[in-house]
Amino acid sequence: MTMIKSIESNKKVKFDWIRKANFASWWVTWEDLEWPDYAVEKKWENRAQIFSKAGINAVVIFGFHFRWDYLPVLDRVLEILARITEICHAHGLRVIEHHSATFVHRVRNVKDRWEIRIRNRHHVPFYPDNCQELSFNGSKLNDWRQISSKDNKPVYHEGWNNECFCPNNPDYQKAYLAFIERHVEKVKYDALMSDDLQFLPDIYTCGCSHCREKFYNATKMELPDPSEKDFWENPANTYRQQWIDLRYQWTAEHYQRLREFLPENIALWGCASNCIGANLTGMGVSPQHYARNWDAISHEIYHRLDPVKNKVEVRAGLSAFASIARQHNVPLIAIFYVQRPEDINLWTELLEQNNARPWLCKQVRIEDAVPEEELLLNGAFFAKKRVPPSKYAAVTIRFSQKHRDSLPEKLAEKYVQRYMQKCNSIIDKNYMVDVVFDGYKST
Repeated sequence: MTMIKSIESNKKVKFDWIRKANFASWWVTWEDLEWPDYAVEKKWENRAQIFSKAGINAVVIFGFHFRWDYLPVLDRVLEILARITEICHAHGLRVIEHHSATFVHRVRNVKDRWEIRIRNRHHVPFYPDNCQELSFNGSKLNDWRQISSKDNKPVYHEGWNNECFCPNNPDYQKAYLAFIERHVEKVKYDALMSDDLQFLPDIYTCGCSHCREKFYNATKMELPDPSEKDFWENPANTYRQQWIDLRYQWTAEHYQRLREFLPENIALWGCASNCIGANLTGMGVSPQHYARNWDAISHEIYHRLDPVKNKVEVRAGLSAFASIARQHNVPLIAIFYVQRPEDINLWTELLEQNNARPWLCKQVRIEDAVPEEELLLNGAFFAKKRVPPSKYAAVTIRFSQKHRDSLPEKLAEKYVQRYMQKCNSIIDKNYMVDVVFDGYKST
């Protein structure tokens, strides 16, 4: 493997195409695994034509998402993605490779299989029977797993029926870069969206030897036993606050390594549905930290949110992510989920107010979800020229992640709610909100 350029050099590449991009999800499914197949290729060609005609000029790969689970058929998957990318490029569509960097499905029984089917079928879950034996780049995947400090056992996350790799594991770090090198060699994509850099399910993760060593090196203190409640359950504890800050730093370092490694012509970002929530403390997620090595800010608007009924949450989230994008002088991309064509304009108008590039996606957890090509078939929603929003006065709100993390859970949630309410009261008065996070300056 060859490290390519430095972060500073890479950040000079502005990726202006992102600022003009209209995104749509491009789904790969079980049917696509039949490729090479004429019918499958025709489906891809038709989709590319519909997207291009409707004004879409960039697509984000969806499906085959827990990519590590596809190791037994990785070459086949990459050849499929390479052909899709060729077709998309021929129709003027940029391609964003999109997968989970750390998640793997693991099933313990039939109930797990059903839950994966119900909640995560859109990821096209593929979990080989020999997952316990899978290895890559000279080490076993099982040796990379996050460990709970509660019992020193690998973490199992019920929400996605998955286990998760630790970003501090040096074997994982080397393996993921080798994994990406395989992708880059085979698929000529324009950007990489590397997802799921987080510690699950709570603050007790990760207690592996690598995390413990890094915590000790930073604090000169051993990670406490789970019985020491003053550390684990006292938000005012100074060492606990350091533990929280370090976890943000460790997940962010994934993107630093990746940005250093990627060719400079490939843009990089990841997924983030929230940058203010009180639950982020336990997950070790901080888009404010990730953004230093992202070439665009990506905001996933939760699929159950409605732009009108849930406007308080939607507008507060968009304002926060738009502020991060302005701070780092990079574009903002926002994914929204729809079931009806008439809902598209509701979202695009809202996104335009925050200078966010639209990313259209079908409703992923509906059995009869209307696919993107049907949503776009009868109207060139993105093809028409839109008038950019006029500039208007801004009001600055300070949001402190450190303060939120120093509060007990219920008070932290109230702090977030106060921000959301204040943000919306300002927007209702026709002002823009500029959110200033810790270490940021007003833009």
